[in-house]
Amino acid sequence: ALPEARICAITRLSRADRALLVRLACSEQDPKVLQSLVDLLGDAPSLQQVLREASSVRAKIIALGALADPDQSFLFDIVGNDKDLSVCEAAAYRITDATILARIIRGDYHTAVRTAAIEQVDDKQLLTQLAGEGLPGPLRKAIEHRLGGLLPVYQSLTIELTCPYCSQPVF
Repeated sequence: ALPEARICAITRLSRADRALLVRLACSEQDPKVLQSLVDLLGDAPSLQQVLREASSVRAKIIALGALADPDQSFLFDIVGNDKDLSVCEAAAYRITDATILARIIRGDYHTAVRTAAIEQVDDKQLLTQLAGEGLPGPLRKAIEHRLGGLLPVYQSLTIELTCPYCSQPVF
């Protein structure tokens, strides 16, 4: 059937049976229909179920992108247990917890996943510490590149002076 007709049918189903929507998302191949299913699901438990059970890599990545505020330990579990490299890499890009990112960088994961974790680290001190740990060459280069890309945090300081005789501001 045409994707538009399937999307219309799915929209009608969404009011009746959410478990059926999850099963459909796990087996769907068409990207438009998948996106509609994921948009209709929306809640974290359903999207996490799609991530765990879907046969399609595309379904997993779409569900991963739709998670509003993903649980960091769940994402770490996806990185460690999913068999597809692109899903692991996409999950690593969604992680924001520095300790979990450091565990991925130091861990026994594919270089692409570890590089994705490096790109998410914002802490210069942690990156400097990781640079001195004897990681493989591509990871050291990624850390050096990331360190060069992080801008320093500048603090602004405002000093206001007034004339002691006339109380006017002095520039």
